[in-house]
Amino acid sequence: MNPKITLTDGSQLECFPIALPPEESISGEFSLDSTGQYLQVGKKAHFVTDKELAERRKQEAIDAKLFYEHAHLFLTNADKILSDSRLFLAPVHIVNGLAYTGTSGFRKPTLGVYIEWWIYHKDASIDAKGLPIWFISGSPLSGSNACSAVDRKGKTHRAQLNGRFSAVWSSFVEVNNRYNEFKGRYMAYDLKEVIDILKGNANSQQLFKLHLRLEKVRYDNYISNLKRVLKQARELSAEYKAKLQRIIFQQHREESTEYYRKCVNLQTVARLTREYFYEQRIELRKTLRSGSIDNITYQRILTPLKKKAKEAEYQCREYEREGLNEIFGNYSLYFNFEVIEKLILEVK
Repeated sequence: MNPKITLTDGSQLECFPIALPPEESISGEFSLDSTGQYLQVGKKAHFVTDKELAERRKQEAIDAKLFYEHAHLFLTNADKILSDSRLFLAPVHIVNGLAYTGTSGFRKPTLGVYIEWWIYHKDASIDAKGLPIWFISGSPLSGSNACSAVDRKGKTHRAQLNGRFSAVWSSFVEVNNRYNEFKGRYMAYDLKEVIDILKGNANSQQLFKLHLRLEKVRYDNYISNLKRVLKQARELSAEYKAKLQRIIFQQHREESTEYYRKCVNLQTVARLTREYFYEQRIELRKTLRSGSIDNITYQRILTPLKKKAKEAEYQCREYEREGLNEIFGNYSLYFNFEVIEKLILEVK
């Protein structure tokens, strides 16, 4: 059974697992910013080149524009987004943050987070002009902010808050952290796919099938890699086991040689005793069929031979096991008769 997200209104959305989810969920705890972008004490070197910074900012601007230009499209289709986990969990690449604490509490928002924030926290999420706020930035101490809202034409504006800045960021963080355990762990469309679906330019079922095919490829690759790693681990384990066997064997070569000699003798006795039992059984059956002896006599002669054969085999198996324990103690699990034979032949 697939897991489900419970939304603010109590409704549930079925989730679709992905091949390689992150091992840890996103943390929603607040902490002092460690990047130096929102809080910097003294002079601290940042190992980010100007080119990397420019490329990152360019991509952030592209992501932001894609989101805010379609904010009203998302709001118009809120019911659809709140009824499909693949739409709800679509990642929104907007880097909101506060002075001192940075992006703590704002990490990896999803489209569903914004929709619920806009719907259930209107006093904070919709500014004084009735425009949805899409970007949150400011100081939790002074209350100054640089939040942005967007009009129906997709043009962004400096947001005019209805109240205190604390109401804006705290309400968003509340909604955002509610779904941290689901982010990146289940199938989600990207924002461009969501826009195409909402505009009617893409068939959601076809997109879903495409995602399923991609996930199958990822699963197959993951399983293939696991099998390869497992094979390598087994080969390495066998190699180390063989080295360990040789080292331990060298320390007990004389005892091992004596053990091998006695095992061979016991095996020979067991084989000869068993063969003699089979031969006698054949002769006794012939005699029984000819009427020279009755069944009672047959059993009286055959039973001791059978018992002797079983005892010889038991003694052989028992010594093969107990003999190793006497020689190697706790290391006996690394050995059996075949291993001892192989090591003795190698020495020869």
